[in-house]
Amino acid sequence: MKFKLFVVAVAAVLALTSGATAEEYVTTLAIDGTVINTFAAGIPDDQLVMFVEVDPNGDIWIGKMDSGHGTNQFNPNDQVIRFSPTGSPLQIVKGPTRYQTAIGFDSSFNLYIGGKPDGGALGTNNIYRFSQDGTYDTSFGILNDNVEDLAITAGDRIFAVTNNVMLLQEYNTSGTRLNNLQVNNFMGRFMALDGSETTLWCYQNFNGTGENTITSYNLSLVGQSSIGLDPIGNPNLEGLEVMSSGNLLALDGDPSATFYEINNAGTLVNTLSFPEMTSARRLALDKEVNLVVVHGKEA
Repeated sequence: MKFKLFVVAVAAVLALTSGATAEEYVTTLAIDGTVINTFAAGIPDDQLVMFVEVDPNGDIWIGKMDSGHGTNQFNPNDQVIRFSPTGSPLQIVKGPTRYQTAIGFDSSFNLYIGGKPDGGALGTNNIYRFSQDGTYDTSFGILNDNVEDLAITAGDRIFAVTNNVMLLQEYNTSGTRLNNLQVNNFMGRFMALDGSETTLWCYQNFNGTGENTITSYNLSLVGQSSIGLDPIGNPNLEGLEVMSSGNLLALDGDPSATFYEINNAGTLVNTLSFPEMTSARRLALDKEVNLVVVHGKEA
């Protein structure tokens, strides 16, 4: 089922205070746009933040990677870092990985990180499992490209989405692939599990000239409905989450942060803009359903 996106929202425009640098920042916002906290992520100019996620305890995890990678090259600064909600660094996870692009947590608080082998081929993609203390355990995956996002249910069903051509896959905690769906003509980007854990919402980039979509799948990976993004300018989104209301929250980061709240029928119900929150790259929701976003600031 294809929904058209109907624009019926009133936009709010808010500004951040404080000066800007080349640094990337992690900011927590209330759903009304109130800034709760901002901290510098400690990312040098030659690195990028590839994901942000909030664990069940409220700590914030980011994946940082070098801007350049080569075959059989080692990238010791490609790391996953855990911060407290106020920005204190708590833990670094590295293991045999580089180019880390996604993270998820199972019910035992094991970490699952999408990445490539450090010092290995760029075309090799795996899901790496670590214990809670960051000890590397194993890797698995039958993957055609980067793991762009991970979603793990309370029952430890692990879902992964890859980039190009988009694959949706399910694994168990032993690393056995249980299901696989190829979505032709699209590149997979972001995936969010709804509160009832019955639906996966995926942001999909059309591979070529065409309309990007947010598409829902049940946990058997059968497509349910699709929302086309042409009515809001067909943006290249930088994040997708499901709110406690069941509405979708999408982040457009170019040139600055704009958040779109969209209901399941495809109606845009609210827009929140931050003109000074430049180059917004990734989005997560914390346990209080506050927004956690990685971004730069204007010079």
